[in-house]
Amino acid sequence: CGLLMEKDAGEQKFNDFSTGYLKLSNIGPITSSIVGDYIVELGQGLIFWRNYEVRKSSASFSSAYRKNRELSPNTSADENGFLRGIALRAQLMGFSSTMFYSNRLYHGSINSDTNSNFYNHITSFYTAGLFRTTSEENRRNAVREILLGGRIAYEYTKEINFGLIGYTSRFSKYLAIDDGWLFLGNRLSAMSFNYNFKVSTLEFFGEIGKIFNRGNGIISGIVVKPSRVIHTLITYRNYSRTFFSFHGNGFAERSSTYNEQGIYSAVHFRPIQRISLNGYVDFYQFPQPYSRTRFNSNGIDIFVEGTSTLVNKTTMILRYRYRKNEIDKYISQLDNFQRRIGDIETTQSIRFTLSYKFSKNVNLKGRGEYVRLHNDFCKIKEYGTVFYQNIEVEPFENLLCDIRTVFFNTDSYNSGIVVYEDDLPGVLTAPIVYGKGVKWYILVRYCIAPYVIVHLKYSDLVREDVKKIGSGWDELPSNRDNRIGLQLDFKF
Repeated sequence: CGLLMEKDAGEQKFNDFSTGYLKLSNIGPITSSIVGDYIVELGQGLIFWRNYEVRKSSASFSSAYRKNRELSPNTSADENGFLRGIALRAQLMGFSSTMFYSNRLYHGSINSDTNSNFYNHITSFYTAGLFRTTSEENRRNAVREILLGGRIAYEYTKEINFGLIGYTSRFSKYLAIDDGWLFLGNRLSAMSFNYNFKVSTLEFFGEIGKIFNRGNGIISGIVVKPSRVIHTLITYRNYSRTFFSFHGNGFAERSSTYNEQGIYSAVHFRPIQRISLNGYVDFYQFPQPYSRTRFNSNGIDIFVEGTSTLVNKTTMILRYRYRKNEIDKYISQLDNFQRRIGDIETTQSIRFTLSYKFSKNVNLKGRGEYVRLHNDFCKIKEYGTVFYQNIEVEPFENLLCDIRTVFFNTDSYNSGIVVYEDDLPGVLTAPIVYGKGVKWYILVRYCIAPYVIVHLKYSDLVREDVKKIGSGWDELPSNRDNRIGLQLDFKF
């Protein structure tokens, strides 16, 4: 069982958000049952998946070919991507069944214009999780959803399995998402079929989904492993414009699983034991206009990474990425006719990472990254650089210190660079550093006793190009942002 309470800066209640669960396992044929808040991951994520998922990364295979956990308790402070109610999973012979019921409130914006066709409709969902002002409080608990769903699957062997997923839900208010073209109504039902089977060196996977009275979605792929030296993967995805998968989070270029088509291909090549090459190419397009654009668009994403451990105790990683997108469209009046104009943006980045194990208790790591952004239509060129040095020291058995210093200089937020940080256990920190400045942090782990562990982190950011950091309610009084985090873990 678990209970988590969270309060953001500026919120009045100490437990502004609370989540909890009780889980029982292995009771006869019931392998898992959860009461409270839980997360559902099924198939390839078209119908059900957790709220957050890495889209594309150096893990080029796992990001496109997913291994679901089916049911898991919600242990996150994220206020959106979970269901609230009861869920259970049973297994008998080769069959497994997952069933769940949810009754929870969602935050959103309600249309208060009495002259609008969508008066008193939910026009968008509010996912920031911040309730500091009157306007933010007005979005709290705007609509209730009652959902009933499940999955039945059959595993013929470990290499062959397939399943049928479905749910139906009803909202307490009508929804008019993106002016109603994406979804309009208060009832939502979906169904999908997923499969995995392996034949010799070929492995097939996929999911085909249908939102009733709306759109369709499909993702299908194949993994080829002809030898230990090379592995390849190719997937095809096609999500229609009205594939409003409210609880889904399938593999896609954007954070939304609709109005997208694409072919994604990845390869992992290890010619010798201490050298590996990894990469992917993703061709994608958005075939229909969105509510805020006039035309379709497309893009390409290329990623290549090489890793070498030829030198003893040393790891070298060289990475290159190329992205080209049509980011905006508009129409101009010229000589009494309309002309289509596309805005092309190209981003290139190169990164070099060097890690050296100085001794059993000392690890060194350094990284440099360069980013170039070019907008063809606006004639904008931006650049960004990041350098950091990391040292991990274990002076004695029960104490570990991780120290990092980061120097960055970018022309704007658009040319900012993501720098992943180690943090307290369970905390994901991957900020985008931009502007000009320095950031450093120290992370300490100390074992007070075999069953008590303390984690402490202090970080300090100084922006040299501004006088104040942030804006609005998030504005800081100076160009400095320093934070401290403390966590105490007990093991029983």
